[in-house]
Amino acid sequence: MKKIYYISILIILFLISLYVGMKIYKIHYKNEKIEEYIDIEEVDSEEEKIKPSARLLKKINYTKCSHTRTEENEVPKELVNLTKEELQEKYREWNIEKFSSDEIVLIKNSEGFCGEHYILRNNNGYVTVYMIDEEDREKIYLSTDIAVVYLPETDQINLKSGIYIYGKEKLIELLQDFE
Repeated sequence: MKKIYYISILIILFLISLYVGMKIYKIHYKNEKIEEYIDIEEVDSEEEKIKPSARLLKKINYTKCSHTRTEENEVPKELVNLTKEELQEKYREWNIEKFSSDEIVLIKNSEGFCGEHYILRNNNGYVTVYMIDEEDREKIYLSTDIAVVYLPETDQINLKSGIYIYGKEKLIELLQDFE
C-alpha cells in the first residue's frame, strides 16, 4: 500500500513539473518569437532629475574686474525633480556648466565690478570706506570714527589718493590696523 502511495506522489510531482516546465518554455519561446519580429531598442526612460539634497552653485563672472563670485545654496523646492531642459527654461539668463541629480552649477557673465572693491579715503578728517559699484562709481560704504591725524604719515598720504582694497577680509584687517 505504501508503494502505491509513493508511486502516486512521484507521478503527480512529475506531471506538475512537466506542466510548469512547459509553461516556462512557452513563455520563453513566445518572447523569443516576438523579439524576432520586433526590433527592440532599449532606451533609458529615466532622465536625470534634480534631487532635493542636491547642491546649487551659482557663479558670476564680472567683466570689469575679472573676478568670479560663487554662491552655494540649497536647491529650492520648485527645482526638485526638474530635468536639465526644464532647469534651463527656468534660468534662461544662466548657462548650465554642470548638471547631475546631486549638483547643479550655473554660470553667467555680468558687466561691472563684483562688489568686493573698496577705497579708503580721508573724508573731513576721518577714514571713510567707499564701495565701487557695478558702474564704477564710488558710494559711501562705511563712515568710521578713525581720526586721520593719529595715523602714520604714510597712511595719511595714501588716504589722500585713496587706498584700494579687494575683499571684505582685507578691508576689516586694514581698519583694525588703523584703530
